[in-house]
Amino acid sequence: MPVDPRAERSRIAILRAAAQIIEAEGYGGVTHQRVAERAGVGRATVYRHWAQLDDLLFDAIATLDAPIFRPGDGETLREWLQAELAYAGAMFASPATQHLIAALVDRGASDAGLAALRKEIGSRADDRLGHRLGKALTDGELTHAADAADASDLAALLLGPLLFRALIQPQELDDAFIALVIDHALPPKRRKM
Repeated sequence: MPVDPRAERSRIAILRAAAQIIEAEGYGGVTHQRVAERAGVGRATVYRHWAQLDDLLFDAIATLDAPIFRPGDGETLREWLQAELAYAGAMFASPATQHLIAALVDRGASDAGLAALRKEIGSRADDRLGHRLGKALTDGELTHAADAADASDLAALLLGPLLFRALIQPQELDDAFIALVIDHALPPKRRKM
């Protein structure tokens, strides 16, 4: 069955609008009405493509660059990690993000598309962290090649405590806690920070 070009244009505009709202305000800013207004389409058009808001959010997230470990080369590894973990912590503390994480975990087990999205988000984060660790090794901020070897394990060591603190212990993710997480994930004897 041929794709209606008008429907495809609407779909693209809706995804773009949802992604812009996510980037500007976070997941909590996305509603069918707000997306429709920003995309220049009727709310019924948004509902026709995505009856469930979660589905729209997941599809919009798939169009975004990695939400965790954004690119950055100018600062020291510690400064970059501090900024990226503060950003991730703020996201994890948001009720809208917590809802999305729960849905992604729950539905990702039975929905191949969401499982692929979860894997893609993790892969992008690992790649970004791996790149930054490689730069830190080249710059002499890390003392052993093994420190930069497995970005996937390090990502879990860095992000796991933030998720636990935000989801299970609902406490503030302040700079002191983030510094503690960095110190445990990258012990001082293995780095020159």
